Amino acid sequence: MATRPPSQTLVPGLSVWVGQTLVPGLSVWFLGGESRSTVAWLPYDDHMVDHLDSEQFEVAAVGAVERAVPDADLEALRASFNLIRASTRLVQRLESEVHREFGWSMAGFRVMFCVWVGGEQEPRDIARLSGLSRAAVSSVLNTLERDGLVERSRESADRRLVTVRLTEGGAASIARAYAAQNEVEQDFFGAVTDTARRRLAADLQRLLTA
Repeated sequence: MATRPPSQTLVPGLSVWVGQTLVPGLSVWFLGGESRSTVAWLPYDDHMVDHLDSEQFEVAAVGAVERAVPDADLEALRASFNLIRASTRLVQRLESEVHREFGWSMAGFRVMFCVWVGGEQEPRDIARLSGLSRAAVSSVLNTLERDGLVERSRESADRRLVTVRLTEGGAASIARAYAAQNEVEQDFFGAVTDTARRRLAADLQRLLTA
């Protein structure tokens, strides 16, 4: 069996101490930064980093930042780190379990959702509400229009202005898609209480309006 030195720094600020193998194939690993540590059971091999789970990866990230940026706000790091990872995981689930089945991307859903909620509007307003660039909105609208889900028109007094609305089929599709999406949302947030979800929603709203 390959051996490893008693202590090894894998990333700046993160050291690993290998303990005794008490269960075949598993060793105790102590992961620590400057002032924090955690204990993990991991397969004993020469690729420890490959086996870091979500919690251990956060410990590694905090340790690296703590060492390289001594004045860093580690609580802000944890909040940002986990918010980005959680949102990425949710988006990946929605894309694979919902929106791919409907034949559009997550960006396509966001554009359609904005028009579904806000009614007929200009592409610049869709971009503002969806968080997409105007170029991205234009590209998405081309695809959605080709698929018969939205239509663009120049019915205002200023013929240069384009407005977007859902077709009848588009409105039906977005309603079905959101029903499926909400099932995923319920499952994703099922690990926390209703009170925690309400608090999270309120905290995120404060961040968005700050």
